[in-house]
Amino acid sequence: MKLSLSKLRPADSSWTAFLAFVFLTGISMPLARVALVLSLVFTLAQPERRKAFRIYGPTLGWLIYLFLAFVISGLIAACASDVSTLLAQYASVKPRLIQWIPAWRMEMIRSALDSGTAASASGIWDCLPEFLATPFRRAGTDLFTEPLRGFSKLTKMLWYIAIPVAMAQVDSRSRLLTALRVLVLGCLVTALCVLFCNPLAAGYQMLFPTEYQVQAGTASPFSAFLYECTKALGKVEDVNQWIYTRGRAATFSEALIKLGNMSDAQRLMVAVPVALCLCFESLARKDASRRRDFRRSLWTLLIVLLGLLMTCKRGPILATAVVSAGLLLIRLRLRHTVFVLLATALVAAAIPQVRARFCDLPNEFELRRGGRALMWTIIVPTLHEEHPLGIGFRALSYNKMRSIDNHVEQNQNHVHSVPLQVFVEFGYLGVAAWALWMLLGFRNTAKLACLSRRPSKDCSLPETLAFAAPLAMLSALVLYGMVEYNLADSEIVLLYGIAMGLTNRNLRHCVATPAHRGAEALPDGEAPSLPAPADAAETPSAPSAEG
Repeated sequence: MKLSLSKLRPADSSWTAFLAFVFLTGISMPLARVALVLSLVFTLAQPERRKAFRIYGPTLGWLIYLFLAFVISGLIAACASDVSTLLAQYASVKPRLIQWIPAWRMEMIRSALDSGTAASASGIWDCLPEFLATPFRRAGTDLFTEPLRGFSKLTKMLWYIAIPVAMAQVDSRSRLLTALRVLVLGCLVTALCVLFCNPLAAGYQMLFPTEYQVQAGTASPFSAFLYECTKALGKVEDVNQWIYTRGRAATFSEALIKLGNMSDAQRLMVAVPVALCLCFESLARKDASRRRDFRRSLWTLLIVLLGLLMTCKRGPILATAVVSAGLLLIRLRLRHTVFVLLATALVAAAIPQVRARFCDLPNEFELRRGGRALMWTIIVPTLHEEHPLGIGFRALSYNKMRSIDNHVEQNQNHVHSVPLQVFVEFGYLGVAAWALWMLLGFRNTAKLACLSRRPSKDCSLPETLAFAAPLAMLSALVLYGMVEYNLADSEIVLLYGIAMGLTNRNLRHCVATPAHRGAEALPDGEAPSLPAPADAAETPSAPSAEG
């Protein structure tokens, strides 16, 4: 895949920071957030860039959902507990900020504790009428809910600021292609880490002995040497904690499966359809570098796809297969699409760990396993019956689910589905807000995707799948969100923001080249003049018309 810096538009600081953000999204979430903030600051500092910050579909949906989350979660957190309990929870979440609580409020708490009336201490929202406070108090006053802890997690939703930032930066086809290539390159680094680091880490887990094995002399010489080296570095306790976080694996395959990271899998799930779009974009070119660019794009696609398979995550693999099949059907015949999908399925089946994971798929529907079937059929209806208004953002805890059914999976704090999790947190109103948000996002990405292929000869855009990439990204995320809660995942909110933000309305009129078949493709952003008429000797050539 080719990424020529010479073809980029004159870069400004906000555009450079945005590219760094897109690249780091596929590698490191903290660094990506730093780059996003820098891009936002640089964008707001430029008057011509500030004009691009307008309220449109995905941004409006995000603001509606964010407002709803703040209002409901804030009211539940305020009405759920008495003053002392609420401040105790706040102190456990934000211990450094407890010093900012007014002295008169702390004195009231001490008096209530000394008199033994803490349980009946006045609520922090006494000014709220009882008929208004009662529904929210009922929603949050459960023994196992932690509304304040969930309220403190609402900052995750603020990182959807990537939506307007991406809209302000990516305003041409050239910039769209550059952003997509940079995103795939960042995910390529993640794929290489999965392919090389995960097997090494799995082997390290299998070879690292326990302290009892070393003392008893039953460990192999190499395992004992590995233990001594780790002990010399003072990392034995850290390594043991890392190995036993999810249980020591009995086999190498089991260790490799456990090392599969859900965040990495979703990054690669998004990168595969984007890389596929870039492959078709390379084929649409007519210049001499067409084959070379296609080979690079194809190799990138294969590496990213293999990295996705090695994560051994069934949901991302299936979501990628569905979205990629749709993209292939746009460009290939049905039999060719089926052949490509079958070849990919054979490669996946040849990997023992992937095969084992898919063979275990029917067991997910057993209630005794405590997984999705139990959560969707028992826990979600019970929670809605107890809390019709919802329990607040991310306030669901493992103890609460265990109080409903003790067969639930260990250490789970969500129900493995975006719409059902939203239903638990905010009730029917939250589901309506989420559905509106996603519909607005699909509407804008679908409008852009319609520009990927136009049959008319006077079309002002080239025939390429690049404009369908944002729709493919959002489709994969939402499709996988049906079986996994990824809406507020710290790493994945950035991908949501990029997908919905790459829909600038200027992209619809950014290239002024005729797109009829047989037209020569030029470098991105270059606008050649229209073909000269037959009597060009007598008639001056007409200037190019903007698409």
